Amino acid sequence: MAATAEVPKPQPQLIKPAPVIPVKIGFMGEQGTGKTTSASLLAVALAKQFHGCAPIHVTDPELGWQFLEPVIFRREGIKLIQKTVPTFAAMCRDLRDAEREGACLWAVELGKIWTEILRTL
Repeated sequence: MAATAEVPKPQPQLIKPAPVIPVKIGFMGEQGTGKTTSASLLAVALAKQFHGCAPIHVTDPELGWQFLEPVIFRREGIKLIQKTVPTFAAMCRDLRDAEREGACLWAVELGKIWTEILRTL
């Protein structure tokens, strides 16, 4: 009688997750050219594709994101959190809040904040 050897089952390979690499993207254009809509669509695509629909945080005193929330974010199942205080200190707090709350993306409108920074120089 021939002995049968059991073939060992292959062990699953542990795959190291890819590192998170921050990216900075700027949108520039006149009012009404689609900057906020483009940023919203990109944010939703990144959240869905790579981050399991994690929330998106925004620091922007303008109301454009609020109008897009039901049309884009809610429809895609992504929570949008917008802060509207246009100061440098508030922007820094917003970024820390976004990191602490697990946001996959933080967008900021720098126009008024940049003006504040320039005034302090």
